Amino acid sequence: MAVGLSRLGKKRGSDTRYFAHHSSVSKDMRLTAEKFAKSSKGELFTICCTSTLELGIDIGSVDSIVQYNAPHSVASLGQRLGRSGRTTRENILHFIATDEWSLLQGLAAISLYEDGVIDRFDPIIKPYDVFAHQIISILLENTGMPFEDVKDIELVSKKIYVTRAVDGNPPMFSGGSGNITNEIRSRMKTILEDRSYWIDYSDNIKKVLLKLSKENLRYEKFQWTEENDKIGLRTFQSTKINRTLQLLLNMPGKVEITN
Repeated sequence: MAVGLSRLGKKRGSDTRYFAHHSSVSKDMRLTAEKFAKSSKGELFTICCTSTLELGIDIGSVDSIVQYNAPHSVASLGQRLGRSGRTTRENILHFIATDEWSLLQGLAAISLYEDGVIDRFDPIIKPYDVFAHQIISILLENTGMPFEDVKDIELVSKKIYVTRAVDGNPPMFSGGSGNITNEIRSRMKTILEDRSYWIDYSDNIKKVLLKLSKENLRYEKFQWTEENDKIGLRTFQSTKINRTLQLLLNMPGKVEITN
């Protein structure tokens, strides 16, 4: 995204600097972005990042935050929003949704944040995904080479073969785009059911919510959906609950749990 914005800015004669900051770019590139953000005075800049800048890194004052598609938790949204307005004491968030479900999820997260509700997280006993992530982070730390995918692993020679990333694009893994909490999913359904939440929304947002409410509130407990010759189950429950239901049903190609 940073590369695309930089190219677009140059075409339009913009002096804004654009940086990428995520786990697939080298440590030197991340430090360059951090140092520029902290030392820049009056210079316009944008940092395109994942959750890497949420905690523990001082980048100085940021005017505003652009949330591209919905956050997966209220806590994450709060950390990102807290990055802005440290000098003006005014937090500014611009939320961009690319589809109707991301819009609803984002509205739910913002609504919970305004109500002072924070997600409840259950501890994971053996977080193997975190273990794998740390191994990849160590590889990036020592080689400085961003990569798209792991191609092969040789256990005997202890070698890992990867596909090199292009233009600093972040890697995409099959584990999904993030675990959405039960609090957000519950508020998503509440927003569809209770139109008092719609009062301050624009007409375009209200049209989207009206469409979703008509399509997904036909039953009281959960919703059966049909798409691409498959039957889906929309539960308005957390990603963890939906994945558990997927394992219990164990019916690939017949029933899909909609996250």
